Amino acid sequence: MSATGVTRVASYLSYEPTMTRASRVGCSMFANSAEVPELQVIVGLPFAGKTTLAKQVARQARWQRVDVDDINTSSGIGLNGANITPEAWSASFEASYQETERLLRTGWSVVYDGHALRRADRDRLRAIASAVDARFRLRYVATPERVARFRMTQNRIASDRNDIRDDFFELALRLFEPPSSDEEAEVIEPR
Repeated sequence: MSATGVTRVASYLSYEPTMTRASRVGCSMFANSAEVPELQVIVGLPFAGKTTLAKQVARQARWQRVDVDDINTSSGIGLNGANITPEAWSASFEASYQETERLLRTGWSVVYDGHALRRADRDRLRAIASAVDARFRLRYVATPERVARFRMTQNRIASDRNDIRDDFFELALRLFEPPSSDEEAEVIEPR
């Protein structure tokens, strides 16, 4: 950790998560009550690489992944570029917070792949972790805006992931508050 409270990591492609004994052996619950679940919150712009990192962490550490986009999709919200109302977003976020808390309370470690764009969103997740005595780790995928825009354009050709509408992308840019030094985020600079 640097003096500013920010840790920089060159690349997440070789990321090795901290694993508990239970996650190393693939158990769904912590085998030892002394093991403490962890909540990792991954933030960044759309197309920054958050989901790629979250899936890698979940797979390698055998953690649960909570994703607001998956909640929307499973609820039939925002399909085929349909507008998502503020009420629908609120309901999806509330569902993601409840699921995160439920998983942590039952001993799972969780990687949160949501849209914690604002400090207030991250503070709410930090409070959830604190309420259940889980460790909290914030990871910021610091992909520059121009790279995120390029990836969005390329995705429209390749369709590697769900697209987002241009107005959603612009809204995310306006709302995003990069983590401040007191949040002690690990900054990940993708290649």
